[in-house]
Amino acid sequence: MKQWLSTSLDTKPNSENQEYIALNNPQKLLFPKESFSTWKQQSDKQNAGEHFITYGELEEERNQLQRVIDIQNALTDELIRSNRLTNILSILKEHITLPIIIENHKEKITDYENIDLDEAKQLQCSFHKKLKKWHLKKTEFLELDNHCRLVTPIFLQNQILGYCSFIYDCNSPKSDDFDRMILERLTSISTLIYLNNKNIMEANARTKGILFEKILADEFESKEQIYRELNLLNIDVTGKYHIAFLSLKYDSLIKEDNLSIFTNVYEEVIQFFQEKDYEILQVQRANGILCFIPEDGDHAAMQNGPTIFYDRIKRYYPKIQCHVGVSSTSNDLQSVNSLMKEAMTAARFTTDYQPTLYFKELGILGILVHSQEENAIKKIAEMELGAIYGQTEQQKEYMQTLYEFLINGGNLEHTSAKLKLSISGLRYRISKIREIIQEDLRDSQKQFELLLALKALKVIGEF
Repeated sequence: MKQWLSTSLDTKPNSENQEYIALNNPQKLLFPKESFSTWKQQSDKQNAGEHFITYGELEEERNQLQRVIDIQNALTDELIRSNRLTNILSILKEHITLPIIIENHKEKITDYENIDLDEAKQLQCSFHKKLKKWHLKKTEFLELDNHCRLVTPIFLQNQILGYCSFIYDCNSPKSDDFDRMILERLTSISTLIYLNNKNIMEANARTKGILFEKILADEFESKEQIYRELNLLNIDVTGKYHIAFLSLKYDSLIKEDNLSIFTNVYEEVIQFFQEKDYEILQVQRANGILCFIPEDGDHAAMQNGPTIFYDRIKRYYPKIQCHVGVSSTSNDLQSVNSLMKEAMTAARFTTDYQPTLYFKELGILGILVHSQEENAIKKIAEMELGAIYGQTEQQKEYMQTLYEFLINGGNLEHTSAKLKLSISGLRYRISKIREIIQEDLRDSQKQFELLLALKALKVIGEF
């Protein structure tokens, strides 16, 4: 048997004249020469293999990184040319076969690629269900009910404007670094496009607001000058137009929140009409927004428009109360101020049960108020309301109580809730009002006359 370990400082050949190689250690580990040579060759081959694998991985990473750079350059060039997400996705389609979905903060798909819209909508349900339980703040890979997705939020001014997603089959759910880099680049470009569009929209809105203010202030020398200014903004007023007033009230008393909500609603008005392919003028007025709409209020395109907009605001901005008043229609630009007053008058008569109102629905009341015949209104009120009409605090209290009672159809529960008064207290007050005016409040004709008088007084600020 060969002796492999020696404690001697000298190296001696064995009986078989085999030479040994000793390592420089206090206790020498001796290897046969040919064994050492074989071990060294194997070690060199192993190292060479490791170097080959490492180089191959580096080359693959380099190629992948170059591919990412090429895609980013192509997307950036397209962003400079068109500033449209549709075109960006068309470029990305040449490099990515994964389905792509881009949606806004209202859960509406705005752009998509490599997938049908109907199929994309079906996939959104499980995603939105997940979002309600968990807020997404960075790029994440989600395994959902019927698919997997790599998703990242679109941030602008510390607000989430939407999400970009790559969709994966559940059978091959894994994403890689390449997908993440491309998705995050797509998200960055989406943010830039949103920011550019926002800046353009705000600049356009300011220009239109200035023009609307000048029309309301009658600062133009002629109609022709107004027409020229409007035509430059692609607003056609050769036909009829009407005006709407959006009255806004806030549940929150925090001014910062109110300002933010108002800005969002202002932008919502612009988007609402853009979706209808309408260019309008709008400007802030008395805790609301005044809109000049170049179309007949009864036109099919405007049908149920105020109600649709009201429902939209109620859904997306539950902290705000929005009522809409709509003027009559005219083709005379000299009537703009008159129609503005009609719209604001109609808005004053809206209620929680009738949040949108057309001026023409006011009938004779609208004519009285709009003509500003205050003396006639007061005379009618005095005749109808008798002794409860006046300026004392008790008289104003009685008028407000009767108004709420009549506007709520005589419903005690609704009236007491509105007045923040107990049912028993409300019954007592209604009984006193009956005694004073000496009228049967169950008579429908008398209810109409009383309510007409009270509404007119309310508009002119009598209570």
